Amino acid sequence: MHKKARLTLLGRAALVRCVLEEGQPRSVAATAFGICAKTVRKWVERYQAEGPAGLEDRSSRPHRLRQPTAQARCERIVELRRQRWTGRPIAAAAGAQP
Repeated sequence: MHKKARLTLLGRAALVRCVLEEGQPRSVAATAFGICAKTVRKWVERYQAEGPAGLEDRSSRPHRLRQPTAQARCERIVELRRQRWTGRPIAAAAGAQP
């Protein structure tokens, strides 16, 4: 969890309880918790789909890349990093594209 997150795991659970068990409208819950209604919808829907596990943090890393770096190029970069090369020389040696 990053240091500026509005809701912790316990806060998300409390938010979901307010909406699902206490019947508060999402807009009222959003105001009470200092977040937007879209965020309330996200956490409620995750909870409904996955249960308590849906309230856990997730990686923001993309599931796949549109143009992944070729394996041979990655290996070359790793090899140069192990030789303690820095960014620009590695880019030149590995054939970085502008």
